[in-house]
Amino acid sequence: MDSEPVKSIVVGSGEDFDLELHLNDLQWLIINCATQRQTYQQIADISGYDHDYIKHVAADLWHLLSSITGEAVSKHNFQSVLKRYQRSQSTLASDSSQVSASPSSLAYSQQVSIEAQEIRWIGRQALISELSQKILGNCRILSLVGITGIGKSSLAVRLALEPTITQKYSHLLVIHCSDPIDTFEDMVRQILGVNSPQEEAPQSSTELLPLLINHLQQNAILLILDALEEIVITKKNGAYQFSDSRFEAFFSQFLKVESMPARYIFTSQISPPMLDQGRYRCRMHVESLQGLSLDESLDLFSAWEIPAKNLIEQNYLQRYCQAYEGHPLALQVIAGEIIEPPYSRNITAYWNEFGAEIEALEQTQLHRDNQQHQHDTFNLASYSLSLADLVEQRVEQTFKRLREQYFLAYQLLCMGSIFRSAVDKEGWLFLIYDAAAKEQIHAFQTLQRRFLLEMHLENSKVHYRLHSLIRSVALEHLDQLDAEFSA
Repeated sequence: MDSEPVKSIVVGSGEDFDLELHLNDLQWLIINCATQRQTYQQIADISGYDHDYIKHVAADLWHLLSSITGEAVSKHNFQSVLKRYQRSQSTLASDSSQVSASPSSLAYSQQVSIEAQEIRWIGRQALISELSQKILGNCRILSLVGITGIGKSSLAVRLALEPTITQKYSHLLVIHCSDPIDTFEDMVRQILGVNSPQEEAPQSSTELLPLLINHLQQNAILLILDALEEIVITKKNGAYQFSDSRFEAFFSQFLKVESMPARYIFTSQISPPMLDQGRYRCRMHVESLQGLSLDESLDLFSAWEIPAKNLIEQNYLQRYCQAYEGHPLALQVIAGEIIEPPYSRNITAYWNEFGAEIEALEQTQLHRDNQQHQHDTFNLASYSLSLADLVEQRVEQTFKRLREQYFLAYQLLCMGSIFRSAVDKEGWLFLIYDAAAKEQIHAFQTLQRRFLLEMHLENSKVHYRLHSLIRSVALEHLDQLDAEFSA
């Protein structure tokens, strides 16, 4: 469909909101139908398009409006957001410099290439406010860390779209380390906007570092370095360092210089390497992400248009959310399965098919004897095809890297799956008692740094356990290890 300029969007109460956009016919249909509170399925029926395609187009549309308004936009709130934006623009209308800045906000949005998902707009409001203040303050490097799929990248983009952030930072650049960034020069070229190596004259570290630092000192740029673990390696002692030493030199200088308007947001499955021996910790902050709360998790299902028809179905959804501890990615896959045939949003039918697996998990969570699992019969992370694919693509990659980089830590992770509840550090180390004491500590600390262990305070002592999603995969790998050792 060809795009056509839309000069006016009706936002309710007979008001017109002047917003220069280029929307195609389908996007315009979504706007109109959403104004009438029609569901995506109803829009699909009207348009003749597939339901999932409608949701994909709508997600891009809400993302575009979010980028322009600087506020999180969804099908449920777009009218109120546009009204607020209309009022703010009317207030600024007399200031021509502010009016002319509108195209720059679109340029800002075009740098956001992380996939738009409704997850990023659900919950974490208090955390978003807190972290925004850190970015606007003295924190130059904000690290969002946690297990795979917990929502680090989504939160990073959500922070970047906060109105106070977009007002202060003129440009946003998202750098995906998994693309990959092979060298320090690759990052420099992306930041400076150079498209090919031949276009950039400086090649040595002595030329590149001052050039980059000077550029960032003169420009209020917000940079998201996504999947930092891809450019980090493990040293022999189990600590982390950048694969290219120039990254460490650059980030240390980035923290050290007196004036620095630019800011970095790291997302990572591991702890970021220590910079400049920890001298500038006041200019860094590490935020370890946990799962969504129960209310936030249930809001996700509402956003995905999976309504509970009665209290029984509400209870089923709550149990799924609690079983997966609010893990956004796991809940998203479950929701995707409930939506698809043969369940077609029938929560009860889905529970009748797979509820026994959740009941089994609930029983293990209640059982606190910390005894060996005796090859638990449930297989939580792969009880259905789509979730199995998800585990293979995401969590399995984490296990693969750990096995390749530090086998003893991988072995400890797999063996730790025998614990049904949190165990103290000594209990974990006993699993690898035949290794040297120093190696035991390094293996345990490796799991900590990779955020594969969750801490719980019990009787004034710290205990550790695996997230249920990680444990279910670890159980499978433990069986594989047993088979390898017995062969």
